[in-house]
Amino acid sequence: MKTNVRLLKQGSEKDDMNAKSLSTILHLKQRNEELEKENAIIKQKAQAAQQLSLAARLASNAKDRVGEEALREKEVRPMTFLLFFLSFLSFADLIVAFNMLSVAG
Repeated sequence: MKTNVRLLKQGSEKDDMNAKSLSTILHLKQRNEELEKENAIIKQKAQAAQQLSLAARLASNAKDRVGEEALREKEVRPMTFLLFFLSFLSFADLIVAFNMLSVAG
């Protein structure tokens, strides 16, 4: 009878230990899933940050190119007007204009 009580007690202890182990396993599994979701979110945020950084860099480069183009346009426009104006003058008119500029300068 003592053996039966002892065996029943051991069986009960094993059942308690198994229940605790199962509870720990389920808790760790749930925590692992939570961490995997957090990791996926962090990866998405990192990718979005990289895309934002690339977009900012491309926008900055485009701004620089637009500024350079605007500067070139300012340099070319007066010369274009001058060439357009000069195309209507005869050679004699050009000599007179050049002499006037030489005297004025």
